[in-house]
Amino acid sequence: MNRLNQAIWDEEKNDGIEGLSPAYHIGGAYFKKMELYLNQGSSPEDAFKHLWNNHLRWMLYEYVRGSFDAADKLKTLEHAYFGSSEQA
Repeated sequence: MNRLNQAIWDEEKNDGIEGLSPAYHIGGAYFKKMELYLNQGSSPEDAFKHLWNNHLRWMLYEYVRGSFDAADKLKTLEHAYFGSSEQA
């Protein structure tokens, strides 16, 4: 959650996704949804992927859609979520 929120907008560095602000940060309640997947027998890694694919990706897409580089912005957020050092 912290990596993702820093990618959305890092208040200390005053940097992040153009057009977003701390108001777009993802709250902890979204991550409580992982319990649903864990209770259904998913591994923690799979639950993390399900959370991205079923909940976060589409909400974040709505945040960036309409910008000329929406796909790149979403890829940056995905890398932050999964902790990938690869940049979009």
